[in-house]
Amino acid sequence: MRPLDDVLGAFKRDWMAGAQPDIDAYVAQVPADQQDALVDLIDTWLAVAPDVELAPGALEARVAADPALAALAAAYDAAPGSLATLVPRLRATRNWSVGDLAAAFVQRVGLPVSSTGKVGDYLHRVEHSEHDCTSLSRKALDALGDLLGVGSEALARAASPAF
Repeated sequence: MRPLDDVLGAFKRDWMAGAQPDIDAYVAQVPADQQDALVDLIDTWLAVAPDVELAPGALEARVAADPALAALAAAYDAAPGSLATLVPRLRATRNWSVGDLAAAFVQRVGLPVSSTGKVGDYLHRVEHSEHDCTSLSRKALDALGDLLGVGSEALARAASPAF
């Protein structure tokens, strides 16, 4: 076990170096009777810690290393006309099949369960550029955006026609 002050100092140095230190790993380095105190000290320090300047490309590397963040970044950078590539990518971050997304969509918008197959066919056509995505309703975009974790604006941008 290490002294609390040493562990807190190491956490601060790692934080300021731009690392994303694992708080649990630092807490495990101090005796059990000091762990709550260390958590409180780290929490207090993070509330007043200066912003860390990341090295050029560090943020992009972190985003690229996390599939969910990469998909989210792609959604917000989506070019018009890219819905057919964006939806499957976002769906994959949730490990959902088209049928899984269709079932969640049906539940979200309150459609009868019996319409899941039809919605799945529709989503399949969207993902294969076989449907005019500009005709998607705001309600559909809102539901899909919520389910896929990106909001409707990113999907609306991707659904708009590419010129």
